[in-house]
Amino acid sequence: MPESTEYDFTIFKDKAVVLLELKGTITLAVLIQAAEAIYSHPDYDASFSTISEQLRAKIEISSTDLFHYISRLSSDPRRLQGDTVFVAEDPVNYGMGRMYQNMSADEVPDNIYFAKTVDEAFAILANR
Repeated sequence: MPESTEYDFTIFKDKAVVLLELKGTITLAVLIQAAEAIYSHPDYDASFSTISEQLRAKIEISSTDLFHYISRLSSDPRRLQGDTVFVAEDPVNYGMGRMYQNMSADEVPDNIYFAKTVDEAFAILANR
């Protein structure tokens, strides 16, 4: 994985989960870079679910950028197909997750959930 100060990710093959940890200032370019890094990882499987942990992130994405990201995801055959859990406490990050959920309902038909901790997110996915 290329070094990044804005994100890290871990693939848990035994749980069929990709944990994406966002940190620092998150822009559209960072999200695209993270997606490409995940897709190119040898353990990547599109059937896995995603946990997007945003506890240390400052999201700086406009609604136009978010729409562009959703359009890009929906047309990419490599995109993750499983459930998505957003882990966020900051109202802006939580709101961005809800905006993603609303804007992507027709384009990216994932089940989207929200949690306050990574452990809670793993529990949500384990009970699916």
